Amino acid sequence: MDQALPFFEKADAGFTAQGANLEASDKRTYESALYALQKIYAIKNMNDKVEVVKKKLESL
Repeated sequence: MDQALPFFEKADAGFTAQGANLEASDKRTYESALYALQKIYAIKNMNDKVEVVKKKLESL
């Protein structure tokens, strides 16, 4: 998880930068990345970041 975390965070930043210009397939990939990121944060007890990711998922 520690090795994967930076990659998921970078994916989150990249997709966030695209904003509303995401295509449907990119949106699904982004959603999957956010779910993985949320689980990693939860396992690592980073609850503040879990809430941030949760809000991003709700806004998709």
